[in-house]
Amino acid sequence: LDTRHGIGTTVRAVTREEVVRPMTLFLRTCGQEVSLEHLHQVRSILEVENAGLAAGQASAADLEDLHRICGEMESAAADPRIFAVKDDEFHRRLAQTTHNPLLILLLDSIRDLMAEIRTLVAREHGLFERVMPTHMRILESVAARDSRGARRAMREHLVTALRIQNELVVRTTT
Repeated sequence: LDTRHGIGTTVRAVTREEVVRPMTLFLRTCGQEVSLEHLHQVRSILEVENAGLAAGQASAADLEDLHRICGEMESAAADPRIFAVKDDEFHRRLAQTTHNPLLILLLDSIRDLMAEIRTLVAREHGLFERVMPTHMRILESVAARDSRGARRAMREHLVTALRIQNELVVRTTT
C-alpha cells in the first residue's frame, strides 16, 4: 500500500527488490547458520531445474545472450573479479531463459550469498579451468534443446563448485 497526502492510499505493484531484500535479510539473520551445504542444496533444487527448463524454452535471443556471456567469461579467464561477475550473469540469464519470473526471484533471493562465495573463490588457482567446461556443457545442452543433458551438466557444475568451496574452507581453517 502506498499512502500519500492529498491522494489517499493506493495499491502498487511489489518490486523485485522489495521481495528479495527481506528474504536475503532473513537468510542472514534467521538464527541459524547457512552452510555451504545448505546453499548447495538450494542451488541444486533451483538451478538444475532452471537448466532443464531453459533447454526447453530458450529463444534465439536467450541463446545469443548465453553465448555472449560465455564468451565474456572466457575473455575474463585471467581476471577473477570480472570472471565472477560474468559467472553470476550466466546463472541469472539462464534463470531468465526459463521465462518464469518466480524462478528468477528465487535465484535472486540467494544472489548476495552467492556473490560472497564467488568473491572468496574467485582467486582460486585453476578456477576457470575447473568450472568453464561445465558452463559450456550447460550452454551446449540448452542450445541443443537437451533438457536431461542440461540438468546433468548443471548438477556436475554445482558439485564441482561445492568441491572448490569446501577445499577453500579446509585450506583457510587449517
